Amino acid sequence: MNQLLNNEKHELIDLLDQAEHTGLITYKHIDSLTTESSYFTIHKGNYFIKVRLSDHGEHHSHPRIHLYIFADQHSVNKYLDFFTENDDVDSFYSAIKRIHRYIYGT
Repeated sequence: MNQLLNNEKHELIDLLDQAEHTGLITYKHIDSLTTESSYFTIHKGNYFIKVRLSDHGEHHSHPRIHLYIFADQHSVNKYLDFFTENDDVDSFYSAIKRIHRYIYGT
């Protein structure tokens, strides 16, 4: 499921890039005893995208970026799970760069 078609890859990056500059991001930060997670919700056209950045905890050796793409707010269209290479996932901009690197390899 981690493989996207080329047009979907480009569309995904476009959505993420546009969201940062057009105020389509809703930010929510949640603290708990086991993990700290940041949620970014993006509304763009017919898409509802939720990005979850999780700090590493007991069960994970590395932070993760979870990206959920919904056809609407009720049904999941795609699911992607991105592993980051270090702990620096403290901003949405760095998440975009990591996702871009994961998809395009650069």
